[in-house]
Amino acid sequence: MRELSTGKTLVDLYYEVSPSLANFTARHDFVRKGGYTGLVPLMALSYVALYTSPAEKAFLFTLMNGVVITWFINRGRSRKVGKSRVS
Repeated sequence: MRELSTGKTLVDLYYEVSPSLANFTARHDFVRKGGYTGLVPLMALSYVALYTSPAEKAFLFTLMNGVVITWFINRGRSRKVGKSRVS
């Protein structure tokens, strides 16, 4: 019974808050564009989750991890170079 009341509370909150948020978004173009920009990665992840094979998912996961690791390594190197120049 607790789950039902939690769900009802969330739905009630949605109906209470969403009209004012929708009006605010409609009046402010930067919010609308920001919201769209924020949803693009979620749409891409949803597409990958639904329409790729397990092998493709593994490849993309490995590729994304490689990009992140490379970024961290390069970030660390650039900080070391910057510190050695200052010293």
